[in-house]
Amino acid sequence: MLRDASTTAVKDAMRAKDERKLSTLRMVNSTIKNADIEARGQGKPPLSDGDLLACFKKMIKQRQESVELSIRVARELPRQEREEIAIISAYLPKQMSDADVKAAIAAAHRGNGAAGMKDMGKVIGVLKAKYAGQMDSARPAGW
Repeated sequence: MLRDASTTAVKDAMRAKDERKLSTLRMVNSTIKNADIEARGQGKPPLSDGDLLACFKKMIKQRQESVELSIRVARELPRQEREEIAIISAYLPKQMSDADVKAAIAAAHRGNGAAGMKDMGKVIGVLKAKYAGQMDSARPAGW
């Protein structure tokens, strides 16, 4: 599904003559193809949509780090990187609010009968399966 959406978006960007979006989407498609080739070399099937979401998040994180670095050295790249982040972010599911994350964590605790830190893996497993790509585990919203 995400592959088809990005391929269609490349065609739309070509028609609209949107050079920034076109170059970013071509880079996204290239990253997807490279990841598929790497997976095939390891005897794995092509990436699933969940794996693609992880790739997209990684690309966004790389660009955010580049923006921070560029700001420190006063370069022109932050604008370009922010535009790329916006384009790639369009393929990610809507992120949950802090309140929704806390509620999901509480529900996962109750649903698993988690008693303490030893059951943390079970809770995280449930959250990752049910809310894939919707919550950022690096963000401290009740983890």
